[in-house]
Amino acid sequence: MANEAEENQEFAKLLSRLVNSPLDKEETEALEELLLDRPERQRIYLEYVWLDSYLLDFGQQVSRGSLDRPVPANSLRRGMFAWGGYLVAGLLFVGGFIAYQYLGEPKMPSDVPLTASASNPPPTQTPVASRENAESFSSAKFDSDYRAVFRQAPSSTTRGGRLVFQKDYVLQAGMTKIEFESGAEVVLSSPAVFHVEGNNKLSISLGSCSVFAPEGAQGFQVVTPTGNILDLGTKFSVAVEENGAASVAVVSGEAEVSIPNRQAKKILQEGEFARLDTSLQISDEVDESQRRDNYDLTIPDHIVSYKSVLDETGRSAELAALTVQRDGVHRTYQAEDLILPAVTHYLSPIINNSIVPASAGPEEYVRLGPMDLSFTRGFINPGGSESLHQGAFEFGPDGTPGMNIVFSQPVVNSPGPDIILFDVQLITHSLLGDIFRLYPISDSDEAIPVIIKEYDIDGQSNAAQTISTSRLVPLSSERFEDGTPMPMSEHSQIEFTIPCRIFTVGIDLDDMGIPPGGTIKGFFLQDVLDDENFIDPVVIVGLPPC
Repeated sequence: MANEAEENQEFAKLLSRLVNSPLDKEETEALEELLLDRPERQRIYLEYVWLDSYLLDFGQQVSRGSLDRPVPANSLRRGMFAWGGYLVAGLLFVGGFIAYQYLGEPKMPSDVPLTASASNPPPTQTPVASRENAESFSSAKFDSDYRAVFRQAPSSTTRGGRLVFQKDYVLQAGMTKIEFESGAEVVLSSPAVFHVEGNNKLSISLGSCSVFAPEGAQGFQVVTPTGNILDLGTKFSVAVEENGAASVAVVSGEAEVSIPNRQAKKILQEGEFARLDTSLQISDEVDESQRRDNYDLTIPDHIVSYKSVLDETGRSAELAALTVQRDGVHRTYQAEDLILPAVTHYLSPIINNSIVPASAGPEEYVRLGPMDLSFTRGFINPGGSESLHQGAFEFGPDGTPGMNIVFSQPVVNSPGPDIILFDVQLITHSLLGDIFRLYPISDSDEAIPVIIKEYDIDGQSNAAQTISTSRLVPLSSERFEDGTPMPMSEHSQIEFTIPCRIFTVGIDLDDMGIPPGGTIKGFFLQDVLDDENFIDPVVIVGLPPC
């Protein structure tokens, strides 16, 4: 019984960790071990995933609704605090639910609303947990993804997460890669609806996928509404339309295309195409729009994940390590490997703000100079420009709105991301992150500004972590001798408790026109002023060359 209690405690702890950050490989394996042959734990796990997914969907609805209402110009502003309270209540419900299930308290009635708002009832579809039989996990695992967004997935979609048999996964955005036990690899591109039918069989009812079945993986199957594709040692792509018709292209090797109910079969060789149409016929009369080789088994280089030093509540206090895909290879960088910058200029003509840890002394404030890896210390809300800045940047209190960053050593242009930027985002604001522009400081005559519109890890990602509590320190227009904005004489001593998540994006110096092996010394950062929210770049690091 003691061992059972310890396992239940560990199970509850791992589920709770999913609220604030993704599980690493070891934690994922530990969770899988605790779920094996335990239908009750599987039921609890699947119900938790549904609840968490619903809360994220609700947050996205709130974010969209907030676009029509003006709010003060401050990325950590008060405009949506009421909605934030509802979301916090929902998150507390999830945590309480886990505790009730496995820490000995009575179970929560199934008709309890998910949020504090009676006007926002839960979706009408039946929760996973109310189904009679607990689903079983396949041996297929998520291997990696690129800006993938899933809608109410029936299991974890983070790296190493196993897919549930016969349950649809809806990929709304991005790409995801799945590895099967046989060694077959499948990359799906959004939008896509798919599920695992067997340990060597994938069903796709909408979208496109690329398949690689190496030696030993022959026999892998892709099932579509209009027919099946059987691998005979090959690389092939499949595209399924909304009406169920499918196009198949063989890149190398052979594949068998069949319509089981019609006993129709055809062997496709390298470079051949076929169409499975809604009349349940196999046709090689593929028009030019369908006769494309859509095969792409490559996930673009990106930030895979980040690890944090956690505070006593389990929230992220500072950056500890990064895993980045560069040139197709996952590379992990520890804190000591990263190139840190200094802030040499900061100015916002609307409102100047900084944040410090909640534990900081009442007189602590942020100064110009070296940045560290803390997620709760730094200048936020730098100014910007709607149009591209022309000419030189001016520093000082009457200078150019924005922030100037200078690295401690030049950052070299290597394959994949070279600079990593972390943006803090209030949970009630956009799930997509703030748009900003970078102007490289470089000796290269070909260097150009770049605008960043998408994040590798944003509010739609399970990998976005929640930061530790902080205090907001408003800044005055007066400056110290070194140019640092002075804090207001009576700045806030109240902890900022509305949850904020950490988005992150990898920036490739190729996009700034820097040649391979070329360098930048730093950059000037500006918000693009596309909305009321400004970027909050709490951590910026350069990566060593690879």
